[in-house]
Amino acid sequence: VLCASGIVAGLLAFFWKDSFNPESLSGARVLLTGASAGIGEQMAYHYARFGAEIVLTARREAVLQKVMEKCLTLGAKKIFYIPADMSSPSEPEKVVQFAVQKLGGLDYLVLNHIGVTRFQMWAGDVEYTRWLMQGEYPLLSPPLTLPPSLLWMDSSARCATSSPCRGETSLSPCASWG
Repeated sequence: VLCASGIVAGLLAFFWKDSFNPESLSGARVLLTGASAGIGEQMAYHYARFGAEIVLTARREAVLQKVMEKCLTLGAKKIFYIPADMSSPSEPEKVVQFAVQKLGGLDYLVLNHIGVTRFQMWAGDVEYTRWLMQGEYPLLSPPLTLPPSLLWMDSSARCATSSPCRGETSLSPCASWG
């Protein structure tokens, strides 16, 4: 059984076709939150290497400037930044409007900003959960509505989320997404 599993895994690895086309990101219009460090910073560099047009946002302006400069050297076609705290109810709309104005629309919305997460079973604290969802998914979480600026996204646009609380545990009582 173990040998057969190994053979099947080997065949899958050999015949698996990677459908990713790097040219599909050349000129793509990307809004990336949490871009000043960690995963967000590295995603910015990858999008830049592929020649994307990028708007970066995070709270720390000085660090955003450094990330922007490196993205330019890596090949970003256009790059802008806007300092913002995405946990503030008014900031997400302002950031999206800025991105749409600078890029003429969005192809990729990458939500990577952090919310402080307590590692524990849910204790029924609805206000904390509402605050966390505002911080983690300000443009997507109910009862919030999508900002009118996102209506500029065409039907092929994509949205991705990244969150450190999804990487801390795989225990179902602590899952951060449903």
